[in-house]
Amino acid sequence: MRMIRRASLLGIFAIACGDDTAQPTQPAPLAEVCGAAEPHRVLSLDADEILLFSPVGIRRLADRLYYIVGTAMLGEDGPVAQDATVHSAGPCGEDPVVIAFDVWRVFEDPHFPGLLGCRGSASGDLVALDTTGATAPSLLLPGGCGMTFTEHGLLQSEALTSESARLLLYPYPVGPEDQPVVLFDEVAKRTVGSFTLRDDEVLTLTPESDLLRISLIDGDVAFEQSAVRRFDVSRDGRFLVWQDFQDTGGDPGLPAGKIFVRDRVEGGDTLLAESGFAYGLPMTLVGDIIQFQIAQTHTRIVSLPSLAVRDVYPAQLLHFQIADGRYVTSIGSGNSLLDLLTGEATPVVDEPGFARIGGEHIDLWPGHYPTAGDRTERPLWRHYYDDREPRQLAERVSSLFRELADGRIVTTLDIDEQWLADLVVIDPGTLTELRVDERVSYLSPALNDGDPFGPDTLAYAVSDGDRSGVWIVRPAGE
Repeated sequence: MRMIRRASLLGIFAIACGDDTAQPTQPAPLAEVCGAAEPHRVLSLDADEILLFSPVGIRRLADRLYYIVGTAMLGEDGPVAQDATVHSAGPCGEDPVVIAFDVWRVFEDPHFPGLLGCRGSASGDLVALDTTGATAPSLLLPGGCGMTFTEHGLLQSEALTSESARLLLYPYPVGPEDQPVVLFDEVAKRTVGSFTLRDDEVLTLTPESDLLRISLIDGDVAFEQSAVRRFDVSRDGRFLVWQDFQDTGGDPGLPAGKIFVRDRVEGGDTLLAESGFAYGLPMTLVGDIIQFQIAQTHTRIVSLPSLAVRDVYPAQLLHFQIADGRYVTSIGSGNSLLDLLTGEATPVVDEPGFARIGGEHIDLWPGHYPTAGDRTERPLWRHYYDDREPRQLAERVSSLFRELADGRIVTTLDIDEQWLADLVVIDPGTLTELRVDERVSYLSPALNDGDPFGPDTLAYAVSDGDRSGVWIVRPAGE
């Protein structure tokens, strides 16, 4: 599971104020980065500036780093940005330049040359950026960032009513004066279970609950199935599974219906259940199985392509398959490993709390589920899928933590009223907290999503007078 993210455009607070409430910790030994074994600033920030956290705090493209900086305003759940300016610099902060204003996202796409941006908002106008900053961004498509990038063009669902939309395609190459191709005049509002994009086609419901196939190559529309409440498609596209619209049980909020599967390659429909619940979508998982609930009491698992059926009691959700062939499942606050061949479930953890489910273990932040603006600290425990006993990784972490390549844990602690904290590295062997820096944004661990400076180098934001800015540091190995 990925690190928790804010839904709004949060940033990193960079105003030096408030009492220093950080608890004393030992300093972390450092390795060399950018020529010295000490923290190195790669971007200076003014006292009233923040680095945007969403959608990506720092993005590396080729040999340049891109930062989106805004003016800070402190909200109930942390700092927010009022505007957006794109800064660019080399890996050690060399050759800094401002390349765009009012741009909230930078990215690349193989169907467009150069660097792209989203102007006005993360879903606003699609623009081309000059990486030197010599010219202003040029418009590619109004509202293009709110569209879906496909192999054939930008796909847009243009709202008609609260429940319906018009499906449009802007074929490549796109231009600001281009008019879209109307793929279909009225489809259902795009929700989970009503829309799937696959390679060269779209499968979508209509307001009348008909399922259509629409080609992105030539716009051809084909009827697939009537009376569909929800549907899903296996990863390889071969199997279509759907819940019939006719109610066979449940209640208005969670209606049950017949569940069917269609083999789109060899043909033929198979009834999987007379009455099933498909609200736990996706119904297809990793192209290997179909899963749905029966009368809220148990889960029915259908293996692909054999269509062999197994019922699992009590009802639980399968997440993914691990290396030994078992599936990680969840029910309530518990997680288990399920062997589909024998039906045996092996408990892994049965304790409430924020969990990160991985391929070899589950990391649990017990007893609490973090919310926006949460300063809570909890111990961190690792629960393994093999016979090893659970292991404590840290005596305390905040809700934003990450693991270094050598297994050490990075987190922010002692978050104050200004959302500033200590950045610490924790050795799971001794549980010792080693302080990297202080007056650091509590969001800083998330800046390292994607390892913009490499897997063993940390980026973080400081708010401390003349030191304010984005820094990088390389914790020394053990």
